[in-house]
Amino acid sequence: MIVFIIGTILNLTRTIGNEAWMGFWKAYVSIYLGVSIVVIVWFSVGGFINLRDMIRRLKTMTRDHSDSGFVERKI
Repeated sequence: MIVFIIGTILNLTRTIGNEAWMGFWKAYVSIYLGVSIVVIVWFSVGGFINLRDMIRRLKTMTRDHSDSGFVERKI
């Protein structure tokens, strides 16, 4: 929002050429694309690590066959 306000003020007070706006949008999109790729890789690696840990735990976990899956309220 701050970038939008500053850009609007600059455009109203002086003329900014098309080349400058194209340079701004190229940098803006490049930064967001780079950050997005980093976040996607970060979440994917973390998700696969957690998935591997969950599968390992499920293989070694002892089952309680008396568990019905319901939470019983004890008074």
